[in-house]
This record gives sequence, C-alpha cells and structure tokens, in this order.
Amino acid sequence: MWQVAGASCCQSCAERVVEERGTLSEDEVERRFDPTVCVNCGHDGGDAELPRLAGLPTCGACAESLRNRPFPMWIRASFVVLLALLVASLVVGARYFSAAANVVRAERLIESGDHAEASALLDGALEKAPDSAKALLLKVKAAYLAGDPQGGYAALERFGNRTDEQELIAEVNAILGRVEKALAQAQEANRLAGEDDDEGALRAAQQAARLYPEWPPAAELVESCEAGVAFQKKDYDEFHAISKRIAARNPDSSGHVAMLASALACRYAVTGDPGLKVQAEEALARAESLIREAEERAAFEEYAERIRYRIRTREIITRTEYDRRFRPEKKD
Repeated sequence: MWQVAGASCCQSCAERVVEERGTLSEDEVERRFDPTVCVNCGHDGGDAELPRLAGLPTCGACAESLRNRPFPMWIRASFVVLLALLVASLVVGARYFSAAANVVRAERLIESGDHAEASALLDGALEKAPDSAKALLLKVKAAYLAGDPQGGYAALERFGNRTDEQELIAEVNAILGRVEKALAQAQEANRLAGEDDDEGALRAAQQAARLYPEWPPAAELVESCEAGVAFQKKDYDEFHAISKRIAARNPDSSGHVAMLASALACRYAVTGDPGLKVQAEEALARAESLIREAEERAAFEEYAERIRYRIRTREIITRTEYDRRFRPEKKD
C-alpha cells in the first residue's frame, strides 16, 4: 500500500493519483508496510508486529542476515590489494621520510648554532635523497658555517644552477661572499709571507679571520703570521713561544713542527746553548718523520736547508737573503 496526499492507495491507484495531482512533495508520498510482514522475505507474523530494522518490519532471520552481511569478495580482494600497495609504498618511501626528518632536524640545529652536527645530518639525508634542493643548500650553509669550505663548495657544485629555494639561495650567497673574500685574504697572507713581508701577511690573515671566524685555519694563520713578525723583529723568544703553542696543537703536522725547530735554532744561534741545539735537531728530525707526501717533502727540504744552516753557522738570515746567497736561481 501507498499513502498519497493523506489517502491510502494500492500501487496502481497511487500512480494514477500522482499523475493526476502532478508534482507532490516527498512527505506526501509514503510507502506503507504491514507491520506483521517481513519486508525482505515476506514472512507473515500473523497478528504480532515484527521488530523493525531501519524503521521497517523485519523477521529475526532476515535481521540477523542484514546485520552481519559479509563484504562481497571484490571488496575484500580490493582491500588486500590496497593494503599491499600501502606496505610497498611505505617500504619504498621510508628512506625519503627519514631524509625529510633529517632535513627538519638539521634546520633546527643550524638555527641553534650547531652547524657541524647539522652538516653531518644533511650528509645522511643526501645519501637517501641526493637531488633534494633544500638539503643541498642547507648542507652548503651548514658546512660553511661549521668552518668546512670544501664541504660547502662540494654541495654547491652538486646544486648547480637551479633556482629552487630562492630565500635559502640568498642566505647562502651572503655567506659565500664573505667566505670567498676570506679565502682570498688567506691566500694573500701566504703570498706575502713567502716574500718575507710578515707584517703585511699578518694584516691579510687578520682580515681573513674577521671575515670568516668560523674557519679554524684562519686563526692558525694569524698566529703563524705573528710568529713571522716576531722573527722579523728578532724577538726569538716570542717566535719560540708561538711556534711551541702551534706545534702542541698540531703534533702530526710536519710544517708546524719544522717551525718549532726553526724557532729553537734561532734561540740556539743567539745563545749558543747546546741544549737548544739538540732540541732544534730533534724537532727537525721529528718533522721529517711526519712527511707523508712528495709535495710536503719538497717544502720541508727547502725549509730544513735554511734551519740546518742556522744551526751550523749560528747566523740568522731571511729566506730572501738565503736564496740570494745560495740559491740564485730563486732570486726572482
């Protein structure tokens, strides 16, 4: 039965009334159910009304079947496939999740000033996501600020000419500007020191340290130039004190230990103290034992030749004067 506009009708009459009345609202047309007959299977409950499921009379067997209806096989198969795809994507994407997490942690470390730890974290991130623009730029920034210009330059080379992360690029360019100026000043300091202009070398080294204080070799270079200035002023005690500090910090460096030998030889030349002569010779032998590369040996031999002359003659002369006297081919 149907109830149409308040009147009970059979199916055919309901259709005729709807056709005659035209458009009717949803509340004006309602299906009527016998409360004693199951709407699903037609079971007749006699005079007893059947329980309702979703507002409709339903026998117990149908209610149980409808409530615990099994999912169709295609739905269960689809679920298994989707689950397998999810697991596969998690396995494949795990490395990217880990890389992204390292990038976030590295950003926080950079903000807190722990640049070395941030740089190490970014190395791990770049192993898993080598083309990540943000990770590469953060690596450049962290490496330069950790005093590792070589690491920063290597990451910058990998980044290339991309234009991703413009804000980060601007930060990196600002850092790179002062780093390049500092390295140029360090190179100038070494050139001037090679020409026996120790005061000029010291000024250039100090400028490098001001521009790039995060770079440990800059402070080392300043101290080496201070030792050179002490030598030029014939303050051999100060030359020895500085050389001793540097050699203590760099016990495996042939060049730094050789500088200590040079300072000891200067003090021996001035005082004639045989103990200082022995110490100078021992330091020179130790410096030679630390040589690992051919280029390093060539530099050592050039320096050692002048130190041995100083020990042998007790005469202290500059490199320029030594070359003028004994190595005329190097005068230019």
